[in-house]
Amino acid sequence: MRVSNSTLAHSFCNELNFNYKTGNFNFKKSYNNDNIINLYSYNTIIAIRDLKKGILIISNKYYSVTTSKHRSLVRNASNNSIIDIYDINESNMNNLNYLLNDVFNIIVKDIRAYKSDYKYSIEAHINNLKKFLNYFKIDKRGKLYKKAITYINMFKEATLHDFISKELNIKMVNKKALYKKNKVKFLKEYNSFSFDRLENYFFNYSYNNKLFLDYYKIYNRLLNNAKIYNIAFYEILKSYKSLIRCSTTEGNVLITNQNIKISFDDAKKLYYAIIYKKIKIGDTVLNYYKALKITDDYITIGCHTFNINHLKKVYNLYLGGL
Repeated sequence: MRVSNSTLAHSFCNELNFNYKTGNFNFKKSYNNDNIINLYSYNTIIAIRDLKKGILIISNKYYSVTTSKHRSLVRNASNNSIIDIYDINESNMNNLNYLLNDVFNIIVKDIRAYKSDYKYSIEAHINNLKKFLNYFKIDKRGKLYKKAITYINMFKEATLHDFISKELNIKMVNKKALYKKNKVKFLKEYNSFSFDRLENYFFNYSYNNKLFLDYYKIYNRLLNNAKIYNIAFYEILKSYKSLIRCSTTEGNVLITNQNIKISFDDAKKLYYAIIYKKIKIGDTVLNYYKALKITDDYITIGCHTFNINHLKKVYNLYLGGL
């Protein structure tokens, strides 16, 4: 059965329909282990899903633009714990060495940065390193394993930056003053941002239109900054991540800006279930997506987070008279 790349990525991360096919993107069981599912971009394995341990391993080695798009689709669709490595075909020790270099380089960037704050990126790299050591069998007597444990412990004790800055003889930037200055700048930009304008661009233009994309870039910058500065309305901002509009040219469907299509009938059922609070956390929605988080302002279904007010506008625009 021929499906879109996005649908295949969701299937790989969720219900595993082995009948789904695309031209250059597919998955199948490992020949020697039914609990391991290999995902192929062309003829290259770019991800492995371990059904038994609930782990998704993603290779970050660059092959082509198409393969990078395939990898992004999988990352966005996954609700599994993800371990990033450099290359599935490399040895565990080589991949560990790449991960240690990644941690080192991101900390050097943070030490030298005047404008950017890499706090969450560093934390993500360290957590990824922990998951890698827990999942893969690494010789605990080896230098790389000991170095990894040293990095993890130093990060926990907040001494890793000092250790690397002394090693490289780099003076650290005063981030407290920059943090305060940039937070004020962010709040000013947020107060001038219009969600109505973002929605109108998306409703009235194609999702790859320059007007929408330019404003969506501003939105993404606000979203990232809200997370950095621990702003209380981060979750509300995030709830506009998945916008929906109508597409009659593709058979009367609603389509998200992540290219997921929902029929009008399914959309109406989903809308009523949300509005009348019939969906509970953990429920399966639209056949195989799981409801992960529900509040009065937004709902997270699979990799999509929908703003409730936006859903009401979508209903009034496209579904109310049907």
